[in-house]
Amino acid sequence: MALPQINFNSSHLDQAKWKCKNSIYYFFYLGGYVSITSLLLVDLLGLEKMTNSFGILIMFQGIATAVGPPLAGKIYDGSKSYLMSFVFTGVTIALSGAMCFIIPCLPGYKPQSQE
Repeated sequence: MALPQINFNSSHLDQAKWKCKNSIYYFFYLGGYVSITSLLLVDLLGLEKMTNSFGILIMFQGIATAVGPPLAGKIYDGSKSYLMSFVFTGVTIALSGAMCFIIPCLPGYKPQSQE
């Protein structure tokens, strides 16, 4: 049985290299975010509250997944440019990351390892 051959010209190879490069970036930058989530929850709230806090976190991620694309579409409809949708997304991700730096500065915060 003969296998079909795919004729790759230079544009297909360039596109494949671009997809491979972006997959590697996605793996390194977003993969770290996903894997460190449970560690941050344990550090901020303690091991005894991890299951509840992880469930609440997943609930909010689900809400953001359901609300985010229509909201980005509304932003695009208003501005006729995808730039504002990406800027809005980037700002909200940066704010969520900044919370990890702000929480330890709050007056009542004590790291779980020091209790």
